Amino acid sequence: MSDYAGRWKAAKLKFEAATGGKKPKVTKKGLFTKARGKTSGVQSLLKVVDKLIPDSMLDPVSDKKIVKINKAVSAVKTSGVSYMADILAAVKREKDEFGKEESVIYRDLKILRSELDAIVAAIVSDQAKMYACREATIKEVSGGVKVTYMTLKTVAEGIDKTCKEGIAWAQTVLKDPTPENYNDTIFKKARNITQNFSQIVKYTVPEEASLAAQRSRLQTLEDPKIAQLVVDLDKRVTVAKEGAVPITKETGHDPFDSSLGKMGNNPVRLHDDADPDEVKAAIKHFLMQVKEAMEVRKRIW
Repeated sequence: MSDYAGRWKAAKLKFEAATGGKKPKVTKKGLFTKARGKTSGVQSLLKVVDKLIPDSMLDPVSDKKIVKINKAVSAVKTSGVSYMADILAAVKREKDEFGKEESVIYRDLKILRSELDAIVAAIVSDQAKMYACREATIKEVSGGVKVTYMTLKTVAEGIDKTCKEGIAWAQTVLKDPTPENYNDTIFKKARNITQNFSQIVKYTVPEEASLAAQRSRLQTLEDPKIAQLVVDLDKRVTVAKEGAVPITKETGHDPFDSSLGKMGNNPVRLHDDADPDEVKAAIKHFLMQVKEAMEVRKRIW
C-alpha cells in the first residue's frame, strides 16, 4: 500500500520544524485554512487514496474500485491545487515583503508546495498505471510485454511525476546548498526523467536511440499489441518527439551546462569544496532543464 498521507504529514512536520511553527500572514483566503477553524482536507483525502491503491500496479482492480479511485484522485487534485494556490500566494507575499534571501520561510514554503505538487503527480501516475493495467488485462497482454505496454500508455504521467519530484528535490538543495546534497541525488533525479523520454525516442525516433534500445524495440514489436500501441504513440507525439531527442542526448561537461541525459547517464559532480553559490547555480541549471522537459511534455498530450 502507498503512503502518500505519511509523505505529506512528514513534509508538514519538516516545514514546522524548519520554521519553528512560524506561519505567514493569513489573508482572507488564507494559507493555512486551519487558521479559519478548518483544515485543507489534503491529509484525510490522501489516506483514502492510500487504501485504494493496490500493492502492485500489475494487479488489475475491479470496476467498483476504479470508480472509488477516480473519485478519490479527483478530490485530491482539487484540494491539492487549491492548497498549492494558497501556498504560492504566501510565497509571493514573502518575496514581495522580505525578498527571497531575507525571508525566513520563503524557501520552506517553496519546498512544501513542490512536495505537494509531486505527491499529486505521483497519484495521477498511479491512476494512469491502473487504467493501463486494466486495458492490458482485457487485451490479454501478459509477462514482460505487459510492463512495456503499461509504460508506453503512461509515459506522459511518468514525465509529470519525475519532473515534479525533481523540482521538489531541487528546492531542498536550494535550502541547504552543499555539494554533498547535490552529488548524492542528481544522477537519480535526472535519470528518472530521461527514462520516460527514452521510451519516446526508442519507439518513435529509433534511429536516435542506442543499438541496444533498437534491438529491444524490434523484439517488443513482434507482439502485435505493442506494435499497434507504438503506432498510436507515434501519432500522439508527432510534434514533440523531436524535442525528446536532445533531452536524452549526453551533452555538456559539468553541472552548469550538462543535459539531463548527461546528468542521468554519465553523472557530473560538483567539487567537494564547491561553495553555496556554485551549488545553487548547478541546481538552477537542472531546474532549467526540467522546465524544458515539461514544455516538451505539454506538446505530447
